[in-house]
Amino acid sequence: MIVFAFFVCFVVATTALAFAKLRPKGASPDRIRAFDRWTWLLAAAAALASALFAWPVDTDSMDSLWRPAAAAFNASSAWAMVLLGATAIRYTLFRGQHT
Repeated sequence: MIVFAFFVCFVVATTALAFAKLRPKGASPDRIRAFDRWTWLLAAAAALASALFAWPVDTDSMDSLWRPAAAAFNASSAWAMVLLGATAIRYTLFRGQHT
């Protein structure tokens, strides 16, 4: 379970840092700020939805103690996919624009 906790913290921190630091230069700050707000909201919603989806999974091979670990793993994976995808989209959309 500790390995999952380290993985979750590492993935969430790394993708949040990459999203915050990789900004296109010269784009309108208001448009980027609006895009960032929607991205953070979408990332949080995707992480919550995937965690809630994984929590009630009832399989014979999975003990009930592993449900929080599976939920955290799903949440961090969804968080990473949304933020990394949004980083690429933000960079390509706002790259050539000037204020």
